[in-house]
Amino acid sequence: MIAGTLAIGVVVLILVLLRPDHSERERSAARPGDGTRFIVPEAGEGIELSESASQHTITLRDSEEEVQPRIPLSAEFLLTQVEETNLNRDQHDEQLIAFKRRDDPEDRIRIKVAEFDSVRNTYRVAWEGETRANNVRTFALYTTDLTGNHQLEIIAFGTNNAGEQTLDVFEATDPPGGVSLYYRPVLSVTTDANIEIAEQERSEAYYSMTSSGSSFPIHVYRRDQDSEDERGLIRYSYRYHPDEEQYLEVQRETIPGTEVEEAQLQELYDGDVAAFQRFLRGPWYRTTGSNSERQELVFFDPVRSSIVFYRGDRQESFSWKDSHRTLHRSGPGLRINLENESISTVRRQVSVTASGIDELIVNVEGSEQWDGRYRRLTDSLQRRLLNERRSAARLRGEELPSGLYRNDSGLEIFFSNPRFTMRDEEQEISGGFAMFELDRPVLQLKEMNSNGVVISNRTYKFEEETNKTADQLIRTLRLYPARLTAEGVEVQDTEPVTLEQIEQVEDEDSGEDDEGGEA
Repeated sequence: MIAGTLAIGVVVLILVLLRPDHSERERSAARPGDGTRFIVPEAGEGIELSESASQHTITLRDSEEEVQPRIPLSAEFLLTQVEETNLNRDQHDEQLIAFKRRDDPEDRIRIKVAEFDSVRNTYRVAWEGETRANNVRTFALYTTDLTGNHQLEIIAFGTNNAGEQTLDVFEATDPPGGVSLYYRPVLSVTTDANIEIAEQERSEAYYSMTSSGSSFPIHVYRRDQDSEDERGLIRYSYRYHPDEEQYLEVQRETIPGTEVEEAQLQELYDGDVAAFQRFLRGPWYRTTGSNSERQELVFFDPVRSSIVFYRGDRQESFSWKDSHRTLHRSGPGLRINLENESISTVRRQVSVTASGIDELIVNVEGSEQWDGRYRRLTDSLQRRLLNERRSAARLRGEELPSGLYRNDSGLEIFFSNPRFTMRDEEQEISGGFAMFELDRPVLQLKEMNSNGVVISNRTYKFEEETNKTADQLIRTLRLYPARLTAEGVEVQDTEPVTLEQIEQVEDEDSGEDDEGGEA
């Protein structure tokens, strides 16, 4: 159930700098009574999820599909998601509204609960909370009774700017005013590996509402930093404690990498087509073949039903029509039927075999140029390649101060090295950025789609300036549109984009006066 040179060409550098947002996160769950577990989003190299069907509905909507919030939101709020649900089992549905505050320096996703006020015959804000998540593309909300008290908890999954998974659980509690819906956080965790909620069978008395049920344990997997095996994990188990009204850690267990690999291989043998497709998801690079080169990649995207082969700046894109399970001496596999996205009459059949957790044997019928062995482009490999690339790229020694930069035209860019999010009144894009020196300082913004592939590249010459007033630190960033040439940086003849970041600072002189006055 759980599970992994020189730069690999331009495409690989892009994938290295821009780790996938994982915008389409596969999930699976067991029905009550199965004794199996609800698995929360995949993360990290070689860590895969169960193939069971989920009993929960987790919705990831595009902005145009979102229902409208029933409460007014000011221009300072950036709406990301709206879910309608019935939290207290009355005759009116409530709304869970996920949003960001434009003035939030940490760019966190927040949640409002909007409930119907029968006295005023309108909706109003009952409660507001904050999560650890930053990425709106991977953020998902749902409700369920985790603690067994017959009340619905709010569960928020997501990822932060470091690419880590986040989980925030909020439990209903007594409101300060006595009448309303109100919540408190009972667990908030991040991890570089995986999170799962282990559902357990509850008694008939629970389902008949005559008694409480057992709470569901939550397991958080993190990489074992002290292990030489990059697959080694530590599992932290949390249980709900009614007296403390919190989820608290109750056990910590080391899981050797060999055990992780054996478990995942067994799942591939026992699993169905969907499980194997989830295993394939992401980038793989070719290590052996007729024209083996480190810059050759294949990207499997079962969510969007596509497979893309890359060689340098060239690519071949195919629609993933259907798949069938196969079994070879070298391991379990799939036979996949493809159709060229540009020329529908060009069709291919691909045989993919998993000879190991991080190794594939690929054979493309009628196109031997892509045949060979492929290795998973793991996080550790990406980091190693990035470090090697940095030694030759003359990257700036100084990092851009993170946080939100904005201007009066409504343009905003949030930087959290090495990622950025840019938004205006019409759209929001995100990806990775790099700052380096050629004949002048250069900033590159690479917009990434959900596959982790760059779809646009914006290059700027940039200037920084910092000014301090009595109570503010004002950082000014000027971006001059440019392009890279053999001779260096060529600045375009257009007006620069100017943005500011304003940080409030304490008045040191005022503080000294206060101390003097007290003395």
